[in-house]
Amino acid sequence: MAGASPHEVLPFWLVRWLLFRLMFASGVVKLTSRCPTWWGLTALTYHYETQCLPTPAAWFAHHLPVWLHRLSVVATFLIEIAVPPLFFAPARRLRLVLCLLQGNEPVIRLIQSDGARYPFHQQPPTYVRAQRYKYWFSQPGEQGQWWRRQWVEEFFPPVSLGDPTLDTLLRQFGLQDKSPRRARSSSNALAQALQWVRKQLSPLEAPTLLWGLILAVGAIRVLQALLGPRSSRASPPPGEEKHRPAPKKDPGAATDQAAPAPNSSNSGSQTARRKK
Repeated sequence: MAGASPHEVLPFWLVRWLLFRLMFASGVVKLTSRCPTWWGLTALTYHYETQCLPTPAAWFAHHLPVWLHRLSVVATFLIEIAVPPLFFAPARRLRLVLCLLQGNEPVIRLIQSDGARYPFHQQPPTYVRAQRYKYWFSQPGEQGQWWRRQWVEEFFPPVSLGDPTLDTLLRQFGLQDKSPRRARSSSNALAQALQWVRKQLSPLEAPTLLWGLILAVGAIRVLQALLGPRSSRASPPPGEEKHRPAPKKDPGAATDQAAPAPNSSNSGSQTARRKK
């Protein structure tokens, strides 16, 4: 393992610290600002409509259900507050090598969504190694390929299960299996339903699945707008009547109304004096 380090230690940890500060501070400032929309999980209810640079999918995202917007805010907090400390987790590549040698199915799905196209879908590989290459795009008309590559160094030496070097590293970082895994029971109806949905959607690629969900939400919103009850334009909304301004009064009429009516007894006495 000596001499196989692909980077300097200090700059690598400084980049990790920079990413940690950027993500973690972005999540903490949302809570320390005491903004009621973030604390009430309603920030994304307005975000898609009022963002500075709206995307073509912003209209569809804005019309998603409110509960999904609240769940997205919770996911935002988890990504920006809970995940950044994992930047300092050691030996991620060691975990990846161990999962590939063991044939860990969830990890293989992250690498290749279609399990049939994975070269070792029937049996895990006996040896795993990683080599580092430098890639750059080729010039137009230079060759038929999009890019070229040049070998730099060996990133991870060839290892296999039971290798003394690999066992030593696994014990050092606490990644060695101490107990056999328990078989998950699938007797729960919800678990069976989720497994069926996952089995049906696993052949689809991620962009196809996302665009399908967006188009489905858009179609539902269009049908709701077309088939929903239409409010009559003649009757104003109930809140508009309360805030309707009062009609202006004529100052002359107000003066006439405010003037006191003449007394009937005084008018009668004045008429009697004139007759005399």
